[in-house]
Amino acid sequence: MAVYTKIDIADASELLSHYELGDVTKLEGIEQGVENTNYHLHTTAGHYILTLFEKRVDPVNLPFFFAWTDYLATKGITCPHIVRDADGAMIRNVRGRPAAIISFLDGEALPHGKINPAACGEVGALLGKMHKLGQKFDQTRDNSMGLPAWKDLAARTAGRADDVERGLAHFISTEIFQLEKEWPGADDLPRGTVHADLFPDNVFFKRGTLSGVIDFYFSCTDFFVYDLMLTANAWCFDSRQHLLASRWDAFIAGYESARKLTKAEKAYMQFFGRAAALRIMLTRLNDFLFHPHDAIVTPKDPVEYLNILRWHQNHDIAEK
Repeated sequence: MAVYTKIDIADASELLSHYELGDVTKLEGIEQGVENTNYHLHTTAGHYILTLFEKRVDPVNLPFFFAWTDYLATKGITCPHIVRDADGAMIRNVRGRPAAIISFLDGEALPHGKINPAACGEVGALLGKMHKLGQKFDQTRDNSMGLPAWKDLAARTAGRADDVERGLAHFISTEIFQLEKEWPGADDLPRGTVHADLFPDNVFFKRGTLSGVIDFYFSCTDFFVYDLMLTANAWCFDSRQHLLASRWDAFIAGYESARKLTKAEKAYMQFFGRAAALRIMLTRLNDFLFHPHDAIVTPKDPVEYLNILRWHQNHDIAEK
């Protein structure tokens, strides 16, 4: 979450005129996150999240995202739902951006320093449940942040990547080449609908227990082990980008309590640890170099994920 497009009470009031949610009482921008513009929207009817879709979210994909969260909700996964307007529409336009009003999910994200093995176990179990459900979800969507997007980001950042670290542009191009050469075929590993953004910012806890999950706007059809490693990179490494075995063990035990990993998936953990780290490093690098200076957003450090990528290059996580 972040604020790229600034709106005011008048904008929110005009939007609410199409809903049955009462009047605006408070509008507050949310700084956390990097992808979309988000506001806490308080009305006389309750507390909601107003999201304006920016940057990498194609409005064409919004029905898929909303159908996926609706499906998960029917299966017991606590996640937000889209509030429809008086005509039944889910999407409206605010300041030239597709916008949606979303139910507020109670709870708080864990600060990085508060992440512990118990939380990692709960996140693993949640991910395993979502993957099991993702095998049966009847809609598909290509991963818009797959290898072709990585190549585009590498080209876009090549001229300035070495400002972050000497030799970084060459490192990126070499890693993409190696990963593409070794990428598994579509039928080589289990796949289905995945979250693809299950970072600590997107998982809420209440009184120490996982209470829900948000932000499904990278959800797509992909390998489960890719999503597993994307999540592990976010939850199981410490502030020095070293894997914590206690977190990893709890995460995998939680995951396999819901869905057993195959032998082939375990063999690809190191590979997708690298791939998932590269994907996040590239988007962070792009946002770090090119973020709008008038946006209310804090770009995240790409070097964090560069270090995680290097860790995977030198260690096989499946052996930990």
